[in-house]
Amino acid sequence: MNKLGFTAGTLVHKETGLVPIEQLKIGDKVLSKPAEGLSELVYKPVLRTIVTKNAPVFFATFTPESVDDLPFEQLTNHNLYVDLLCTANHPFWVRGIGWKTAAELSRGNTTVLKNNEFAFFEGGSEEGGIEVIFKTDRNAVGFIPNFYDQSNNGRFVDLETGRTLSFGGYEPVFKKLFVEDTDWKQRLLEQTPEALRDTAEFYNFRTGFWQDDSGIDWSENEGPVTTTVYNIEVANTHTYFVGKQGLWVYDSNLNIKPS
Repeated sequence: MNKLGFTAGTLVHKETGLVPIEQLKIGDKVLSKPAEGLSELVYKPVLRTIVTKNAPVFFATFTPESVDDLPFEQLTNHNLYVDLLCTANHPFWVRGIGWKTAAELSRGNTTVLKNNEFAFFEGGSEEGGIEVIFKTDRNAVGFIPNFYDQSNNGRFVDLETGRTLSFGGYEPVFKKLFVEDTDWKQRLLEQTPEALRDTAEFYNFRTGFWQDDSGIDWSENEGPVTTTVYNIEVANTHTYFVGKQGLWVYDSNLNIKPS
């Protein structure tokens, strides 16, 4: 069984308008086009709906090309972007490459919207890929650490909409993931001429490191977010469009032909 899909609330473009993915039914017609991308948009019926429980989900955000032309003060409008909570193995179409899973996306990869506008993948992890979301003590709220920083910083996201709620730190996650190097300053002092040690100051040096979350012993209410995800099988074309702007994605059929 393939565990791929999107969280509840992810909008899908249906013949009658936008509908949350978990509300789709067999026979509903969704906006689609052939996986090879060589034909016009069509509406195709849903053949099957798939529900997978306890699937790890990740945060992925895409910036439509038109956003680059907007004034700076408008760029904080979250509605401009395509924010998705999806499984790591869900396929997205990438210009010049073809179909790639979310886990294979790299910062700057170009995807496409229903109106043929391009949208750029904004990789947020340290490697430039999709971001792990961690559980918090708040209902339907996850935390994404800022792995570029060496302090307790990050952002809180709504697990139902993918929207950023606020910025800040979350100590339970930071304490588990970040390993402080308590000897870093002493090592630098030992490499400093003795006459300068009393007044030596050090800036922008690595004071610790982030460890991989897979090697950590998380308690029941801690660790990476897992939740129920939803997917569909679309007749013939096997693709559909998600998010308000309509990002082109593959369905549950994993028989993807190389592009």
